[in-house]
Amino acid sequence: MLLKPKYQIVIAGLCLAIVAILSLMIGNTLVSPGTVIQALFNFDSENDLHDVVTGARASRTIIALLTGAALAVSGLLMQALTRNPIASPGLFGVNAGAVFLSSLVLHLSKFNLLK
Repeated sequence: MLLKPKYQIVIAGLCLAIVAILSLMIGNTLVSPGTVIQALFNFDSENDLHDVVTGARASRTIIALLTGAALAVSGLLMQALTRNPIASPGLFGVNAGAVFLSSLVLHLSKFNLLK
């Protein structure tokens, strides 16, 4: 049995919120969920854990969310342009372009295993 679309969106949003809070909790220093919520909504500059959460971890989480959204939009555009619900990046040559660029960077940079 499939759920209604509005319930699917609510469940996806809750899962996203849980994963985002876990991302803010996990690192070199484990931070409790209460401290994460407190750091986001009642920031105290005297608390070092609040600085950890809002400094490095919040930016990491936001970048991960934006990267995931960009990948989702690019996949949607590939599927819409080809009118193919299972379109893959290889269809447009994205894989070949990525391999070419990575080999070019490795060849032109000082990082070379053959030297």
